[in-house]
Amino acid sequence: MKHQYKAKNIDRLLGTNNLGDYRIRMTQRYKSFQEPAGTWTVNDARTGRPAEMGSRTIIGMNQQDAEELVDLLNELDPQGQKAKS
Repeated sequence: MKHQYKAKNIDRLLGTNNLGDYRIRMTQRYKSFQEPAGTWTVNDARTGRPAEMGSRTIIGMNQQDAEELVDLLNELDPQGQKAKS
């Protein structure tokens, strides 16, 4: 099943009101957020859809695993590496 996300979810994706943190998060391709069911999803900011690894969609995770995967994917993202330099 494919998920579609609306603009109202942007606040949840950012998860902060701190402007400095906001700027950092805006440069990150991958972000985690909590689904209404309580599980966590890793979202790809470029597509606006849940991220995929191979043929698997990254949904239904616990918070710690989702956050660790976000950190890893953002470190591996070549565009993110260029933005940090």
